[in-house]
Amino acid sequence: MVRDPEKEPERWSEPIVANSPAEAQTECQKRAERYNLELESVTEPRKIEDRPQRYDCNYKEKE
Repeated sequence: MVRDPEKEPERWSEPIVANSPAEAQTECQKRAERYNLELESVTEPRKIEDRPQRYDCNYKEKE
């Protein structure tokens, strides 16, 4: 596939629920591979608590 060098890769995020930052990172990476995307980052909640919390998987198109 030929890419336009001036076009920025498309980015988006998807919320997930996980018990820890490590679990969120693992789940986001699995989803990135399934979607054929690059995992850019995982946004953590402001305060980590001892219960499942919402994290955001931030993806971008592979270049």
